[in-house]
Amino acid sequence: MSKIVDYTVAISLYNSGKTCKEIATYFTVKPGGLRDGLRRRGIIFKNPIIDICKSLINPYLVGYIAGLIDGEGSININHKKRQYWLTVDIATTSYPCAQWLKSIIGGHIRISDKPNEKHKTGYHWTVTSRQALCLLQLMLPYLRIKKEEALVAIRFQKRMKQINKLNEKELIIRADLKKELQSLR
Repeated sequence: MSKIVDYTVAISLYNSGKTCKEIATYFTVKPGGLRDGLRRRGIIFKNPIIDICKSLINPYLVGYIAGLIDGEGSININHKKRQYWLTVDIATTSYPCAQWLKSIIGGHIRISDKPNEKHKTGYHWTVTSRQALCLLQLMLPYLRIKKEEALVAIRFQKRMKQINKLNEKELIIRADLKKELQSLR
């Protein structure tokens, strides 16, 4: 028996600020199916990545974050088995700085262990994949030290959007882009 969704209620909940995940939980259905049903009924979803890009229009703010990436950041292509993904990470001992980045861009914060008591606690703010692509595209004109790394990362992530079928040739290309990025350090 399929679950029944009252789309009048679902649309009302969405317009009041609820996420698809929250609404799907309310109706005990899968978020993807609910999202498809809402699209068929004319709901146009906000793209959080585009919203991030729009919120960072201030060139001083973009330049400041680019400086953080140049000085304390890293751009990586990560790999596990047959999966590859892009990350942009900023390491800091200032939790307010990591929290500020998360509040304006998104991403997540990971707390790193202190190697000994003389060291401060470290915080790693990270964004991945499309969010990292958007951030790097905005930062590109302002980056000085990591500009070449950003260009390789952008090429990698744009390729991820174009390739649906993952074959051996594509795995080799991704591995080569990862090596190219590592060689720039």
